[in-house]
Amino acid sequence: MRHSIKLYYQLRKVSIWTILVIVTILGLSSMALNDASWYQARNAFDRHFDARHYYDIQDYANSLVGTKKAEKLVNDWQKKAAYGDTEKFKGNSQSNQLFLYLSTINPNFNNSTNSYRKMIKILPKTFAGFKKEVLQYYGDRK
Repeated sequence: MRHSIKLYYQLRKVSIWTILVIVTILGLSSMALNDASWYQARNAFDRHFDARHYYDIQDYANSLVGTKKAEKLVNDWQKKAAYGDTEKFKGNSQSNQLFLYLSTINPNFNNSTNSYRKMIKILPKTFAGFKKEVLQYYGDRK
């Protein structure tokens, strides 16, 4: 039996090593593409979000808790999201930017709750927490 295995290996040595090399190359290229995706996602995040602006939006969101404007915002967001009219959220108003931050963390936040307080609790307390939440798919890389 041992002799037949040695003969089979000698006969198929080239094809066995070829398969091993191909698998190794595919694995290494997959790792390189994953790293490239991570850096691309992190750079895109850094271009679109910054800590100072995040804390400004968070303060704005907390200032609306318990007001009539908060109820109006929630109703507007739900109406626009129900009709798929998210283009109207593009703009520089603070409510549109708040919607961007909330929908970045949880794209379905509008369907899951209708309470402004619950929506605001989605936002992490710190910018580092927000960044980790957004980039969680790629894991922690430092």
